[in-house]
Amino acid sequence: MARQAKQSSQVKRSSSQAASNTRTKFTLYNFAGNAKAFYLVDRINLERTPGDIPEKSVAHSIIIIDRSGSMYYDLEPLKETLIKLLTLDEYNNYQLIVSLISYASNGDVICHFQRIPIQEVLKFDSQYIKEIQKIHTAGSTCISQSMQLAKSLVKAGEMTAINLHTDGYANDPSANSEATKLGEICEDLKDMDVFANTISYASADFKLLSKIANTLSGNCIRAGEVKMVYDALYDSTKLLGSSVAPPLEEPLIKEYDYQVFVSKSGKKINASSSTLKICGLKADDRGLFYKYQKVAKDEYDKLDVPVAQTDESFDFRF
Repeated sequence: MARQAKQSSQVKRSSSQAASNTRTKFTLYNFAGNAKAFYLVDRINLERTPGDIPEKSVAHSIIIIDRSGSMYYDLEPLKETLIKLLTLDEYNNYQLIVSLISYASNGDVICHFQRIPIQEVLKFDSQYIKEIQKIHTAGSTCISQSMQLAKSLVKAGEMTAINLHTDGYANDPSANSEATKLGEICEDLKDMDVFANTISYASADFKLLSKIANTLSGNCIRAGEVKMVYDALYDSTKLLGSSVAPPLEEPLIKEYDYQVFVSKSGKKINASSSTLKICGLKADDRGLFYKYQKVAKDEYDKLDVPVAQTDESFDFRF
């Protein structure tokens, strides 16, 4: 969908709404307990009208699997979990298509199947399930090639969820080239109807995976056990099978330094120092924008607003 066709959050600046918003302030301290900076925070509700939520449309789930050598112990449980998920009867009526990509060393990326209706995957003795079962480990870790391939499968007019699995560091052909390439790909995907979840195994580069997820309005999950992997994949698939709100963009006006979007029901916390894009919300998901403005101490002291040193926007556990 073209950028100009995207929805923007209807955050109004009227005096009546401003009066109902919650304004707080807090002090940022260093490890020695000394005040480092002072912030004013405006909390604004996400507002949407019924017309913002379309009827169900075709949705696309792209699953990307790391099959580098270090995934030797995690790959079999992951494949079993994926098969269990894709064969759930409740998905039979979903207008959902599925693609599966796996990757290892630079130049070794495979699209095992693409844009297959979930009903075809569910069939008895499915060739697509057999394709999952055949995946085996080999080589190093080049994540960017899989994301590039995933980008080529995205089409306008449908919501796409990417679930990226890895247990390593994107370092083939080099860590620098991978970081640069992944950054470029994510910037391109930001202009599409895409959100991305990243699932981190073992000693994976959690910092990089978190950046990918935040840029693409998704979640980054540490896969401590198989159930966490299942839950992450299940939530994405269920979301795509429901009525999904179109992407929204929240601009950041000059008076603020950065903003955070929090949705407990949507299990999202995303932040930006510029315009914030949110994808993958259900029709009934609620959310809050937190707008942060750094102020001088004398101005901070004069502010007649409550102090809130802790807040749900700081809590990444839900």
